[in-house]
Amino acid sequence: MFGLYRYALALMVVFAHVWGTLDGGINWFGLYAVFSFYMLSGYLMTLVLTERYSFTRDGVVGYLTNRFLRIYPVYWAVLALAIPVAWLDPRAAFGASPFFHLPPDVHSWLKNLLIVGLHLHPTNPAACEPVRLIPPAWTLSVEVIFYVAMGVALSRSRSIVAVWLATSVAYAVVAVTQGWPLFFRVSTLYAASLPFSIGAAVYFIPSRRLPRWLLTAICVAFAANVCSASRIWHDPLGGGLYTSLALSAVLLYGLRSWTPQSTRVRNADRLAGDLAYPIFLCHCTAIAVVIIAAFGDVRPAQTTLLLASLLPIHLLAFAIHTTVAAQIEPLRGRIRSGSAGSRH
Repeated sequence: MFGLYRYALALMVVFAHVWGTLDGGINWFGLYAVFSFYMLSGYLMTLVLTERYSFTRDGVVGYLTNRFLRIYPVYWAVLALAIPVAWLDPRAAFGASPFFHLPPDVHSWLKNLLIVGLHLHPTNPAACEPVRLIPPAWTLSVEVIFYVAMGVALSRSRSIVAVWLATSVAYAVVAVTQGWPLFFRVSTLYAASLPFSIGAAVYFIPSRRLPRWLLTAICVAFAANVCSASRIWHDPLGGGLYTSLALSAVLLYGLRSWTPQSTRVRNADRLAGDLAYPIFLCHCTAIAVVIIAAFGDVRPAQTTLLLASLLPIHLLAFAIHTTVAAQIEPLRGRIRSGSAGSRH
């Protein structure tokens, strides 16, 4: 029951890009969503590696092949749409995101095509990739790196995950107590290790179905922390971020064992999950097209832009899902079946 959850996180990223800043500071909506995505990936990748693919050579190859098919075809489809938008109307592209430009050189083009390399530099903010045709794709670079690391080593056993989690917590504690700049607390691979390791650790906690009222209360608390972080916390990207992580962990634990009885809810969850990844990737391109078509290249007020963009974002995401992701799914299913068969 993760489809609606992924969809809500994707909309948080959309909100963050439309609003840009909140209360004069960095928009925390997007980072809260990204860290929750990381945690969900840590859980799901540990789950499928352990229960579906195994850690044999063939199992890891099947797992990585399916990860490639999940991420890259849809990414390249959105990239193909983003290139002409950035080329024909750079002003509208900039209105959607300040990172949305045509790459200036071959090196930047390669990073945009391959994803790996778009992640923020581990030690030097000035060395970060300044051009991303799909602005949130730097997080995919982080995901790809951890997908490989989890398949090769990090998710292989409960004890390894425990060491990984302890190391990640130690890094976060040092970063906070030593007053390290925000960049080192939220934007590096080391910072991303914490939510990934928490998600992997959740897998190894025995499953127990939470009461519906408690799961609802956790959802409300998560949403309240997101919407009111600047009022609750002196630093929304300090205490607010780590509170969001804690609530995400409990929410992840609760959702893992909750299956709705209603067929309509299950279908809605499936559709929402199908749209989440395309929405995450295509929303800046759709926003740029809306700025061109509806506002004459001039970015309007945030609320106006959000309301005008929501339908085009969903229509584009649905088109990408049906023409790309859904067509590849039978192949991914055969790979999953083959990997499961090889375990017996």
